[in-house]
Amino acid sequence: MMNLLKYDWKRNITLVLSTFVVLIIMQAALTIVGDVRDWNNQIVLVLSVLGYTAVAILLFVNSCRTFDHNIKSFSRRLLPIHPLKGVGAVVLLSLLVAIAVVAVAVIHILLYIAFMGMNISELLDGITFNTLTVIKLLAVSIWAYSTVLIVIMAATTVTRCFHSKHAIWIGIIFFFATMSLISWLENVLFESSEGAFRGVSVENEFSFSSSLDFDIPLGPILLEMVVVGALLYLITYLLNKKVEL
Repeated sequence: MMNLLKYDWKRNITLVLSTFVVLIIMQAALTIVGDVRDWNNQIVLVLSVLGYTAVAILLFVNSCRTFDHNIKSFSRRLLPIHPLKGVGAVVLLSLLVAIAVVAVAVIHILLYIAFMGMNISELLDGITFNTLTVIKLLAVSIWAYSTVLIVIMAATTVTRCFHSKHAIWIGIIFFFATMSLISWLENVLFESSEGAFRGVSVENEFSFSSSLDFDIPLGPILLEMVVVGALLYLITYLLNKKVEL
């Protein structure tokens, strides 16, 4: 799978790096111009968030296109590898790129604080970080991200089983039907439609340890694991039997 990951990275490195360069330049320009022209900090914040959101969506879509390209690639399909390794490579690449976007955002925040002459120790005064809660949130975020990506991969694979010009709509219907099914089952079985984030609650905005009360909802996550397992089996079956080169 690591070899596949390297191959996908080499194919996407130009787009990914150029996107990050544009993002960094745009955010730097926005921060400097906002300070020089004395823009409202809320306006700068909103524009920055929109920039990061647009980049995250672009790179996520690129990951989906990478998977679509791979299942149509004659040379890729002829390799003696299990289809799940290809799925795993795309998921891992997408996660690494998403983590990189978050890392850039964190560095941007730290530089902005320094640029504005703020004292970070004063900003963090009275705030305590519950390490276990943060780890749980990160783990659940990664799981939720991977789940949505795998559902999209399954929808893409289903789409490639058909050759009509309306095949894309079959994939779209499959995606929304699958997500709706997961939400409905979680609501029926566990009285929850929020999936993995069911256990998050906010109580106090001034204390990290008390503001985030988070328990991993095992029921919904186990259900999602079953659905993801079924989707991975479906992807494997369709790629081996139904999807033509």
